[in-house]
Amino acid sequence: MFTRLASFLILGLCSAGALAADAPYRPTFHPDQLKGPPAGRPNEVLVLGSTHLSGLPKTFQPALLEPLLQRLVAWKPELIATEDLSGLQCDFMRRYPARYAESVATYCFDTSAAQAATGLDVPAANTEVERLLSNWPHDPTPAQRRRLAALFLAAGERGSAQVQWLRLLAAERKDGDGLSAALVEFLDKGLARRNETNLIAAEVAARLGHERLWAVDDHTADSPTPAEDEAAASAAITGAWKNKHSQARRDADKRLVADLDKPDGVLALYRAYNSPAAAM
Repeated sequence: MFTRLASFLILGLCSAGALAADAPYRPTFHPDQLKGPPAGRPNEVLVLGSTHLSGLPKTFQPALLEPLLQRLVAWKPELIATEDLSGLQCDFMRRYPARYAESVATYCFDTSAAQAATGLDVPAANTEVERLLSNWPHDPTPAQRRRLAALFLAAGERGSAQVQWLRLLAAERKDGDGLSAALVEFLDKGLARRNETNLIAAEVAARLGHERLWAVDDHTADSPTPAEDEAAASAAITGAWKNKHSQARRDADKRLVADLDKPDGVLALYRAYNSPAAAM
């Protein structure tokens, strides 16, 4: 997106210069001609815009997501990325608390219990995960899945741990193989945790036979904000939101949320959130 926008800006500047010189601009460099046609079909990416499920009314039931889940599964993504920080990024940020303490507290998963259970810190657990997945069997045993779930938790990848938990039969969701009773309780609670990663991404991944998710959010640009600046920014943003367009969107949101328990309520919400009109 940034590259494309930058290209538009550069072209605009070139055009302005050409007009000033009263001569049309004719580029002599054609990078598109330096490569042959792609070997295979281009990659396709589907980006799902979502409300935070934790903010929906308490009457909302995860089962209502089923029509959405079925459509996402039918699209058959080969990889699923989520708006979460990776364990490795959180490990890096923890080493710089003067800058990232607030971000770590807000966005990072506490891996201390998983480290105690597995004996591995975040980098070591990530290394072990990659080693196992490089030679992962087609039909792993329940013990192997429990071990991998424990390693994902120690690696700071709780979404991927949830995928492994979902791929186990209910009777096999128990402690052992690196999972303590506390970690089992955490994973069990995750089955109903009102969170897009747990109830949508992990569920779709498990149904498609994936072994993991990919956390792609990035907060390395964060830095501490003085309280007075925080207050000023909040006031400015809140003021900017006080307009008829934002109010219309809030009114539409209320109607969509009120209709969630209807047969197509969830699909109506996601269609509205992902429509071109919503972006505008």
